[in-house]
Amino acid sequence: MPNLNPTAEERLENRPRHRRFWRFAHPIARLFAKLRYNYSYDDLSGIEPPYLLVCNHVLNLDPVLVGVAMGRQGYFVATENLLHLGIVTKLLMRYLCPIIIQKGNVSLRSLREILKTIAGGASVALFPEGDRSFDGLTGPIPPATAKIARKAGKLVCVRFEGGYLTYPRWATTQRRGRLHLHLSGVYDADAMAAMSDDELASVIDRDLHEDAYARQAQIAAAEGAPVRFRGRHLALGMESTLFICPACGGVSTLRSDDAGIRCTDPGCGFSARYTEEGYLEGGRFRTITEWDAWQRGELERIIKESGPNDPLFSDHVTLERYDADHNLTSSTPGTLTAFAFFVQFTPDASPDEPVCVGLDQVVGVGIFLRNTLIAHVGKPVKHFEVRGDRGFNALKYRYVYKAVGK
Repeated sequence: MPNLNPTAEERLENRPRHRRFWRFAHPIARLFAKLRYNYSYDDLSGIEPPYLLVCNHVLNLDPVLVGVAMGRQGYFVATENLLHLGIVTKLLMRYLCPIIIQKGNVSLRSLREILKTIAGGASVALFPEGDRSFDGLTGPIPPATAKIARKAGKLVCVRFEGGYLTYPRWATTQRRGRLHLHLSGVYDADAMAAMSDDELASVIDRDLHEDAYARQAQIAAAEGAPVRFRGRHLALGMESTLFICPACGGVSTLRSDDAGIRCTDPGCGFSARYTEEGYLEGGRFRTITEWDAWQRGELERIIKESGPNDPLFSDHVTLERYDADHNLTSSTPGTLTAFAFFVQFTPDASPDEPVCVGLDQVVGVGIFLRNTLIAHVGKPVKHFEVRGDRGFNALKYRYVYKAVGK
């Protein structure tokens, strides 16, 4: 079993092995990225390491694509869910040795490991959103990113363009269109010293910000048409992002197929088609960005109008618990129900013994891959993963958590 929580010293001690693997894998990864994604990039190999690289997060393979552009061996920051992949985990820890953090709950130890690794002469790639985009917009960048960059001494900002539509967060398949990594800025210690923390945070926000549909409009204006992202099963999985019907207001009534999305409420009849350019046809909204902004507002309205004991929605799920060493300790099927200020889990095996957790007890929430809900609860912190049946939407639970002030 590999060391799942290595120190910076251990990581740097094994760096010769990591460099040998990088030299072997780099040309293969570069060819793979070009053929599979039509990937292009601004060459970063001329930037002298070590540095902290920050980038928007759009694909599961973002670290590979950034590594191709860096042109030098470095390390990336990954969530602890990467440690649940069996033999893949062993290979990743042996040859890449990422810096592990908890999704939705970054620890001080992780931050120290980032800075120690950079101080040891290695560059580190960080995706500060902590999550891939659900709606085509770059997510919030934690203000602490600027402080980490300042302590690192050198900052490189890059931005993926076309990444969201290449593999939408909700999708079950990828598409081939146009994917580019743009170098937004390089800032040394003197440049960062001339900025306040707020100013540096604003610069990072600007350099990493991407709007998938604004990019399509920009390309259409310059070239006469937006980019087509071709693939199979283009709309399948949309209900893992979209959860409120814009016609009838039903929650969790949407289902997708290869061509589009529809409402399953017998009295509704709503449907919309998804195009190769990433747009919606036949419904109220033309983009996923617009629909998601609307449904988030609708959910906040529903929460405000609901009584404290009125259920908002529920799903049949499997609740998994992990210990501090990332080992699975239990896996329990049951029903998860969200209320305005708490969630309730009712095990299938003991329906008369539901467990309620107040949202004020939840210290962090994240989503892994398309649809696995991550929750860190209580003190000492307990770690849970929630996996649902087909059609499950984890995003609505995270939106409830955020709507009550988290």
